Amino acid sequence: MSAFAATVEREARELIPRVIGRECAKILAFKAGSTKRSALNWQNGEHLPSVPHFIALARQYPELRRKVLEWLEASTGDNERDPQQVLTEIARLLLQQKGGT
Repeated sequence: MSAFAATVEREARELIPRVIGRECAKILAFKAGSTKRSALNWQNGEHLPSVPHFIALARQYPELRRKVLEWLEASTGDNERDPQQVLTEIARLLLQQKGGT
């Protein structure tokens, strides 16, 4: 795993539960198109959301959206990586999580 990927995973594991922890799990599940149980797991930091759920959450929560944009900017600052590669890497990280629904 690259240093960038490790940073994204560490930051996501810290940020996601903090941001979504303020929301009722039932409402969170509705916003993300998931189940209440999955939402509770995300809030407790047991799992990261799957890619579609993470994208839905980033659309709903400005703090998550800002973090994704920050990751994209940080990765393209050296002009060696393109945003699509970064999105693919973020998606791969989220998919690797066991039970990441």
